[in-house]
Amino acid sequence: MNFAISCNDEGVDDNFPSTMSYMRKNMRAYKISIVCGVTPLLVGTSVFVLWLITQWTILEEIGIFTIIGGIVLFSIGAIALVLHTLGRNKTSEVRSSLCRENTRAAGILLLNFPVALLIVFLVSHIQSYYTIIVKNDSSYQIDNFVINSTGNIILVGIIPSRQSVKKKFKVGEGRITFKASINGKVFEDTIEGYVSGSGDKKVVTIRQDQSYSIQKY
Repeated sequence: MNFAISCNDEGVDDNFPSTMSYMRKNMRAYKISIVCGVTPLLVGTSVFVLWLITQWTILEEIGIFTIIGGIVLFSIGAIALVLHTLGRNKTSEVRSSLCRENTRAAGILLLNFPVALLIVFLVSHIQSYYTIIVKNDSSYQIDNFVINSTGNIILVGIIPSRQSVKKKFKVGEGRITFKASINGKVFEDTIEGYVSGSGDKKVVTIRQDQSYSIQKY
């Protein structure tokens, strides 16, 4: 069997430049697949961590667009990975490296799905809790503070003067009200007119003149 290798006078394969160009283009497809996998992971995780710290509503909208963008990037990355696989010469010299590259890129791309599902689950779980902060800015202690959350009674109890108490609880469907007594006066009002399983944060403040206010945190 004869093997013909085209070489120039210096003994270099005449096809070497085109081969190198071909390899560079092929590796470019591999790098694109890696970038398409890493980008939504980093952006999505960063948005989630920032949301945990700030609870900014705008970050929830950004998170939705991040998921959509992640799906688009996954598709681009998958196509690039296929092109990378088809473009490599299936010689014994490159099979092992091709397998490692494909495993690495595919793993990063697929990792986006469980991470996205985990973030969505955590956000839904956190948002299912309602938080009420009771601030006693008066000179008297609150003798009793009771929260009625969609039929469930939550006893806050005594709150000393100039102190605050935070209560966090899961909510169902209905109204959230409170009842408090201070210095012989009884307050009763609605904190949330209607909830349907989604959480929020409200602050109930008892002022110095023993009036009160209900504000969003």
